[in-house]
Amino acid sequence: MAYFVYILKSKTTERHYTSYADNLKRRLNEYNLGRTASLIKHAPLEIIYKEEYKNIEEAKKRKKQIKKYKSGEAFKKLLNKVSRCWRDAEFGSFVALKPNSRGKIKTKGTINEIALRNL
Repeated sequence: MAYFVYILKSKTTERHYTSYADNLKRRLNEYNLGRTASLIKHAPLEIIYKEEYKNIEEAKKRKKQIKKYKSGEAFKKLLNKVSRCWRDAEFGSFVALKPNSRGKIKTKGTINEIALRNL
């Protein structure tokens, strides 16, 4: 089973929220239908970044790492990389590029070259 680490952005408050789930589409619907009390006032939300992991342990570890970035330079760099991704029709959000074994995403080149290297 695949797990996704993702960053949501509130369309109303412009704030970011990081978490993980095994079913991204279902989870986004839960957020936007008000089924997550802590995010009701931030709805509607959109997924602006996602990464896929093979197991829950890796996903939890990456979520913690991204949360440590929050509002720091590393978080800003990660969000800057989001702007270099393309739109995912299924989710209406950005497709994430998978990081390599060191957690880095190679971003030099055209969008197509970046995508092919990082998928």
